[in-house]
Amino acid sequence: VGIKREPLIGICELGNLPDSVSGLIGLPPAGKVGIIEMASISGLAQLPLEERNAWRTSTVGVGDLLKKTSQIGVDVILLGIGGSSTNDMGVGALSGLGMGMFSESGDLLSFPAPETWSELAEVSIQEMVNLPPLKIACDVKNSLLGLQGATHQFGAQKGLSSEDRVAVEDEMCRMVQKFGECFPDAEKKSSDEGSGAAGGIGYGLGLVYDVSMV
Repeated sequence: VGIKREPLIGICELGNLPDSVSGLIGLPPAGKVGIIEMASISGLAQLPLEERNAWRTSTVGVGDLLKKTSQIGVDVILLGIGGSSTNDMGVGALSGLGMGMFSESGDLLSFPAPETWSELAEVSIQEMVNLPPLKIACDVKNSLLGLQGATHQFGAQKGLSSEDRVAVEDEMCRMVQKFGECFPDAEKKSSDEGSGAAGGIGYGLGLVYDVSMV
């Protein structure tokens, strides 16, 4: 019988790490690093094959855990991404971190998965929490959009048919334009190397926070 475990936050004193590790990741020489593994929160392995559907999955839980980690008082956060069930370009994580996403009628979209993006009319960043510098551990170089992007390259394993992938890509393009109302570099950042990793979570977080891919 499988046992479902709650996602954990690892805390490490930076002074205890070998210089080779700190240098490779670009960590400060002292303080604390909070360590989070995305796959433990919104990973593919947590969903049976028949339940995988990237229209409905969201990184809200990742945002929640990033928020909790920042409240512990760490100096930097290391987020491991990969094996995710999500393709939401970090929209859910931003929601978990306090970004307000509202429908035309003013209702809050509390779980903004791609299937609800069409309802989005307004974005507010007034209540977003602060995060320390965020290091994202990733070995994927794909950009966010296009045939080599998050949706077309990795959407099939997350339950998206070929028709779904075209439709989700269209929604992502519209979301990039929506983000452009708050973040002038939203379109430019969608072409950054690695912005399409793990459904684009680094892209979304990088719009607001001090993010570097390592």
